[in-house]
Amino acid sequence: MSTARLEQVCKYYKDTLAVDRVDLDIADGSFLVLLGPSGCGKSTTLRMIAGLERATSGEIWIDGARANHVAPRHRDIAMVFQNYALYPHMSVARNLSYSLRLKGMPRADIDRRVREVAASLDIASLLDRRPSQLSGGQRQRVALGRAIIRQPKLFLMDEPLSNLDAKLRVQTRAEIVRLQRSLGVTTVYVTHDQTEAMTMGSTIVVMNGGRVQQVGTPDRIYRHPANTFVAQFIGTPPMNLLPCRIEDVGGVAVCTADGLHLPLEAAAAAALRAGGTGRPVLLGFRPEDLEFTDDAAAPLSAAVEAIEALGHEHLLYMNGAAGRFVVRLTDPALTPFAGAVLSFRPRPERLRFFDGTTGAAIPVGQA
Repeated sequence: MSTARLEQVCKYYKDTLAVDRVDLDIADGSFLVLLGPSGCGKSTTLRMIAGLERATSGEIWIDGARANHVAPRHRDIAMVFQNYALYPHMSVARNLSYSLRLKGMPRADIDRRVREVAASLDIASLLDRRPSQLSGGQRQRVALGRAIIRQPKLFLMDEPLSNLDAKLRVQTRAEIVRLQRSLGVTTVYVTHDQTEAMTMGSTIVVMNGGRVQQVGTPDRIYRHPANTFVAQFIGTPPMNLLPCRIEDVGGVAVCTADGLHLPLEAAAAAALRAGGTGRPVLLGFRPEDLEFTDDAAAPLSAAVEAIEALGHEHLLYMNGAAGRFVVRLTDPALTPFAGAVLSFRPRPERLRFFDGTTGAAIPVGQA
């Protein structure tokens, strides 16, 4: 069993608050991703779990034991860094076996473990080479192998793929997920790349300004962002947000603005009416959650400003009285021409609403 827990953890650098009251439960065997923009506190949080930074306040627990003052070498944690941190004068085999040799493990057991790990990472043919003779992807596999061979309680990975090219990143992230699942080791992974987070993590922790914005599964965070920061940070393109007001029109709650007139279903109407009519809100919807319509009374219309043809999908950049938004088309045959005026009807079960002042999501009981 390998778990970790952070309770109200803060980190100051002199007068600068880098991590602000972070609470996290990291379950046994989970793959937890800390995601956020540069400077949001995610790497500092990881380094505090590792013991490389000391928390200014709060508590860090590993396997039920308080670890605030436990030295990094005694936490039984393996860390993979962005720059690989391999020993340049050692062969791949000796890099892999270094921690086992320090423990005094018998030579035969070391050789067996090196062969097993090298085979699992497809680097068995590289054991006699030095890091300078390896490609970036090969060096990253060696760094992963050096962490795996220790059989630690926790894997901690700090932007391990950022130095790889796009194709190799895709291959390596799939390999990391496969290894993590086969080994079952609890893993905390730091990245600013939302694609990595969404495809790798069983749980995502979105951070900004040193604070946790939302914790959840990739699907939950994508479909139900906790606030406008998460809505705009997750998704490529991000969630569309249109400012509007909630008005009562003939007894029907309507989300309204210039170029927008959207009658609301009962659950959304009840939740939004609670804040009073005239309430400023932001209407949120993903680019794939709009349907074309020929209805003259369509809730939303706009002109096509630009089209991005990406092969498997086309993105339409729209501009109308309600504002700018993006539409995703997966059928290229439906792609209109630039300048065309189109009408849309949002899928009501996919609509999201946010407070126009605070940016916090307004729960409306939708799936």
